[in-house]
Amino acid sequence: MLLSRGAKQIRATFKIKKWPSAQQLRYAGRVLTVREKRIVTGAIVIAAFATLGLLLKAGDSLLAEVPKNGGVYREAIVGSPQFINPLFATANETDADLSRIIFSGLLRYDEKGTLVPDVAESFTINNKQTEYLFTIRTNAVWHDNEPLGINDILFTFGAIQDGTYGSPLRVSFQGVTVSQVDARTVKFALEKPFAPFISALTVGIIPEHIWGNIDPRNARLSPYNTRPIGSGPFKFKELIRGESGLAQSLTVARHEQFYRRPPYLDEVQFKFYPSFDLAVQDIRSQQVDGLHFVPKQFKDRVERKYMELYTLQLPRYTALFFNPRQATVLKTKEVRQALGLAIDKQQILNDILRGEGAVINSPILEGFVGYDPVFHERDVNQGRAKELLSAAGWKEINREEYIALRTKLLRKELEKARDEERKLAQESKPDTLNTDTPSTTDDALIQKQIDERLTGEMPIAQTSFRAKSDAPLMLTITTVNDEELALVAEKTAAAWREVGVSAQVRVAAARDITASVLRPRAYDVLLYGEIIGADPDPFPFWHSTQIDHPGLNLANFVNRKADTLLEEARVSTDETVRAQKYRAFQELLKQEYPAVFLYAPTYTYAVTNKIQGITTARILSSADRFNDIEERYIKTKRVWRRK
Repeated sequence: MLLSRGAKQIRATFKIKKWPSAQQLRYAGRVLTVREKRIVTGAIVIAAFATLGLLLKAGDSLLAEVPKNGGVYREAIVGSPQFINPLFATANETDADLSRIIFSGLLRYDEKGTLVPDVAESFTINNKQTEYLFTIRTNAVWHDNEPLGINDILFTFGAIQDGTYGSPLRVSFQGVTVSQVDARTVKFALEKPFAPFISALTVGIIPEHIWGNIDPRNARLSPYNTRPIGSGPFKFKELIRGESGLAQSLTVARHEQFYRRPPYLDEVQFKFYPSFDLAVQDIRSQQVDGLHFVPKQFKDRVERKYMELYTLQLPRYTALFFNPRQATVLKTKEVRQALGLAIDKQQILNDILRGEGAVINSPILEGFVGYDPVFHERDVNQGRAKELLSAAGWKEINREEYIALRTKLLRKELEKARDEERKLAQESKPDTLNTDTPSTTDDALIQKQIDERLTGEMPIAQTSFRAKSDAPLMLTITTVNDEELALVAEKTAAAWREVGVSAQVRVAAARDITASVLRPRAYDVLLYGEIIGADPDPFPFWHSTQIDHPGLNLANFVNRKADTLLEEARVSTDETVRAQKYRAFQELLKQEYPAVFLYAPTYTYAVTNKIQGITTARILSSADRFNDIEERYIKTKRVWRRK
């Protein structure tokens, strides 16, 4: 009715007796003027675009853009893989990163930081929290297509508990009995409750059919440490080494038989760099799509219109660990306290980390059981530091006195070394003419060595030193080759020089830090970061049983009261009791001063904006940035929306 009435109005207005037929329209071009033709053509074009717009709008409401398989993500990592093996990976962040996406554990952390089943299908805990039952899923397979079963679970935790392997995870499973209940169920029985135990079960499972054939004594030598076979969302594809033998890149590919939905990305390529300078260069030239960690001093260089920076809180702290077993001067508590008071932690945080983090004075961080802001009050006081050193018998001396003292000590040391060398040479060649009289050339060489040592020890700006019983107050700060830590070490050394300490900095390569520094505890003071994980159990870091490698008591701290508090706290299921124990433990640390706790940094990493699906909001370690790796995608497709 409406269409008929509208048509009549048009015909009446334009005096159209009837609408032209299709055959009549064929001759429209002959009867229309040029102007009329343009009007008609324009009207047709407008009508066509309007129709297209309506169709596209209708399509948008009916179609959805969703991820599809495809694409390669390339990430830069400053570091080098050594043991891509869950048994050893906790000692090296690069190993932990790679292990996260190659292996899978009984449990995992999701993108919200919540513990959820992984290889386990489900689990139960008894009321006393001494028995954990896990039902294993039936569709998990290894990357070589062998089925993952109960034997792999039993083997993995047996290897962790076997001291021959030397796994740093062993301490978390002491007193734990692991047994098979049936074909799909495994039981963990604890001698007594251990509150943080559940978080330890995220460790990756290793294949028994591979590692069961390798002597535990040779486990660290196995090629499977760098060509791993796991059951995670990505499987090992290729490792490329340079002429020096160091890894240059490692590629993993989608595990098509992954028990959850396989990831969208075809591959993830990791490129390894010796420094952040080189890694950032490749970020800027778009040779890589992401950087595993962005130090604060590189943030401006990484920020680009095509890069997204993700900043997250990390349960990690950076501290200076005193080692009185090597540097006997640190056995005196007043010296340790003075060294702590000399450091302006807030200035370090502002100047080096651009304020991104929090100054701390305790290993128990905000948001964790036992945190108390009283232990985190600012305590810089260089005047008090000087008083403590003087009270401990370290008197101030000037530059000339220091030079005279060190020259005397160095000459004695170098002459002794020369004499021993001559003695060994004489013993190996007894017929050689021996002369015990030092030559002028020897004296000149020794003096040159003394001058070189003094030049390295004495910054021009330092005019005040300290000595006690003809021995200068000297300390070396050792840290890993990391730009941030190197700057913090230099800043700390500068602060100590202001109160009279002759402070040096030694930087160890990341690949050597475990063998040459941590294992032998070869340092006076160690500047290092510790990740405390989901539950801040200080036992692995501060109990006296952990002072030797692979234990993580880097300060060689021995205190029986502290041991008792840590033992009692970790077996209590009452959070109030645990908090009380941890506060008492922090009070002991404050009194004994085995370390200087500096700051808890934030964690920032960079990813190009072509990578979608990044949803991780909370992490407990740097490897947790991959908690959402299965959901990341580059390519998309359009599908009909479901009603």
